[in-house]
Amino acid sequence: FSTTVESPDSPSPHSIPPPYRPFSDVFSKVKEVAMEAYVAKALQHGFIRPSTSPVGVGFFFIQKKGGGLRPCIEYWALNEAFMDEIFWDMMGKFMMVYIDDILIFFRSDAEHVEHVTAVLTCLRRHRLYAKAKK
Repeated sequence: FSTTVESPDSPSPHSIPPPYRPFSDVFSKVKEVAMEAYVAKALQHGFIRPSTSPVGVGFFFIQKKGGGLRPCIEYWALNEAFMDEIFWDMMGKFMMVYIDDILIFFRSDAEHVEHVTAVLTCLRRHRLYAKAKK
């Protein structure tokens, strides 16, 4: 989905999602070739599938010690949307998600137990888990 938004505070309309720039503006030729090879291999192995969605995740490369390129895929926005969806009824009432942390608020010991139980139950229902260290 895509739309254009006009705001009285904004000097000009902007698109949601923002328009994508051509590969040549973002990647060097070496990175473009590496990206094409990575996508072809990932498609072949079934790790990814073709999509016509106008929305995507960030993709970039990090230089390896040996000089090669390692692909990095940024799923932050996708993860945020997923967490917003599963915690919609709790978000802002007694919990919030910040990056990869779930913050739970309470006023009493009884509320603490109730809220933590609700969050952990929701995670379990969606086959997710929380790290005990955090």
